[in-house]
Amino acid sequence: TAGGEAADRAFGQQCLAKLQGASPTSLVLTFESLIRKSPSLKASLERDFRLSSACVASPTLDFYEGVRAKLVDKDGDPKWKPQSVEQVSLADVEKYFDPRGPDLFEMAML
Repeated sequence: TAGGEAADRAFGQQCLAKLQGASPTSLVLTFESLIRKSPSLKASLERDFRLSSACVASPTLDFYEGVRAKLVDKDGDPKWKPQSVEQVSLADVEKYFDPRGPDLFEMAML
């Protein structure tokens, strides 16, 4: 129906606006995480924990920039590095998925 299509279109436009305001690095990480299969729920949770921990420790500091723009200065104008999805290096993205290093998930469960 026309009313349903209009509501769907409005919802789609709201989603697009949210995505356009998000960290490009986080968008690529989310996409990569969704397309990579995990053999189990435990493996998926471990990967999600590792990714979220890596985002907080990331040299791009997008997490902190998002907090600054939304909660501290409340200007709603984050300065993402890089500024677009096209500028996100796939080599850098791979570093977030690197299973080497401390097992943060196991450490958190202690």
